[in-house]
Amino acid sequence: MIIFVITDVLMKANSTSELNVLGPKSEVKILYVRLPCNPIFPIGPIYLADYVHKCFPEIEQLILDGRIQVNKTATGKITYHDPCNLSRMLDEVDAPRTAINATSDNFIELPESGKNTLCCGAGGGLWWKKETTGRTHLVRAEQVVESDADTVVTGCNFCYGMMNQGLKPLTPEGRNEIQVKDLADLVAENISQ
Repeated sequence: MIIFVITDVLMKANSTSELNVLGPKSEVKILYVRLPCNPIFPIGPIYLADYVHKCFPEIEQLILDGRIQVNKTATGKITYHDPCNLSRMLDEVDAPRTAINATSDNFIELPESGKNTLCCGAGGGLWWKKETTGRTHLVRAEQVVESDADTVVTGCNFCYGMMNQGLKPLTPEGRNEIQVKDLADLVAENISQ
């Protein structure tokens, strides 16, 4: 099995001829790490959906099958911000929690989680909106601060940015900075050597 981990930038760079050399879909897995833009579109005669797999279920399965050993060495309280597109549209809420619980015994849920997640603002295109009067990203960041979590994990690069942007001004003085981590990074940091 050949596994490629790609982002949307690499996806756009691939031409039909490059995709044709991948081989039969039974032998190739493409783990797409930018899930909000999960590709289901054709490029030439090839449908990428035939090759593409969501990253988090694959990580979950590796953990459950024991093909990767993950230690519970993550420290502090950890919470998870469900990316809107991942949870609401792609119905992926369990795999991230399986991965987090494999790394920590101190996982806490945020209010409005899973399919009822509260948008951080990036899903609505607010990533590019730099006005100072908007509060969309701050509402979710306030929930993270109020949860008393030391780390917030997410699975979307836009959510990652919005969490970083929102948490810094809201973290009370004297409190350690709340870490923002990508789910794949959290798992990688805790893999047994």
